[in-house]
Amino acid sequence: MRRTERDPLVEAVAAACAGRRWRRGARVLVAVSGGADSVALLALLRDLNARDAHGWRITAAHLDHGLRGAAGRRDARFVRALCRRWGIPCRTEQVHLKRDLRGKGASMEVSAREVRYDFLRRCASATRSRLVATAHTLDDQAETVLFRVLKGTGLRGLRGILPVRRFGPRTKTVVVRPLLGVSRSSLREWLRRRGIEWREDASNLDLSRPRNLLRTRLLPKIRREVNPSVAAALARLASAARGTHRWMAVAAGRWKRRHAVTQVERRSRSSALLARDWRRCPDALRPEISRRIFEELGAKSHPVTTARLEAISRAASRLGPWPAVACPGSIRVRRVRDFLIFERVLQKKREFGR
Repeated sequence: MRRTERDPLVEAVAAACAGRRWRRGARVLVAVSGGADSVALLALLRDLNARDAHGWRITAAHLDHGLRGAAGRRDARFVRALCRRWGIPCRTEQVHLKRDLRGKGASMEVSAREVRYDFLRRCASATRSRLVATAHTLDDQAETVLFRVLKGTGLRGLRGILPVRRFGPRTKTVVVRPLLGVSRSSLREWLRRRGIEWREDASNLDLSRPRNLLRTRLLPKIRREVNPSVAAALARLASAARGTHRWMAVAAGRWKRRHAVTQVERRSRSSALLARDWRRCPDALRPEISRRIFEELGAKSHPVTTARLEAISRAASRLGPWPAVACPGSIRVRRVRDFLIFERVLQKKREFGR
């Protein structure tokens, strides 16, 4: 009797979904834009669920950012129709991002991401889903790593898109990326073989966006003229960076617990450590130590630039007065006698009528 050949793509995704988080009966929220990658993710999870009897309770979630007018509304209708056909519950929502951001000066791309993940967080809570699956691919990983290298990044940024990450410090819900080892072209070919349609987003061809320029011009040129496997090479770099960063994060945590003392007062929060300890601290650990101190002081997670680290180190190496170093998240670092003081002054709430 001839043995049935298994699809390598399906098996790759099955392997990515083999961890303990993907237990039998798990509730899975799938972010579906209507594009090829997210449609393929939904189809693959549906097929695996049926084939292997996982009992996953899958829900799709689609957000229209209100940036593409009628095209965005057509995407939402497409996703709803697809889910009806496949018998998958679907949650959709529309926002008007451009209108909501008017006059705020916020980045459209960053704001769209924040709004999207807030929507997914609410959907996950409403459906009691512990897994939120997004359709990031091998190509997305390559683009992210290369983009960060070109913009300037450290080891933390080189980790790229994380395969698994928590939605927040006080939740057990995690974001999972089962397609992170799969190429975009293989997903499209799989959809074509299955006769499954998807939507194309014309904004992905807008070359005024740096990310699109990198995707459509720079990476294809590198693929043709330098390395045909550039996406896999950049993904391996990200994987190596994640392993190294995990070790450094443990080392940074131990160093901080041993040397830094944090004090929280009504109007300020501060963390102090001896300047000589900072001078003796390995350079490679300083960005992670600084980030951890910033988070402990209540500031949002921000990258600590090389220029700021050098300014902090200069303050640690000199006696006498030294200008305070302004850092992200309303943090400043100053030298007081033998100590480096990381502090965040909490803004006083304005009184009514003032």
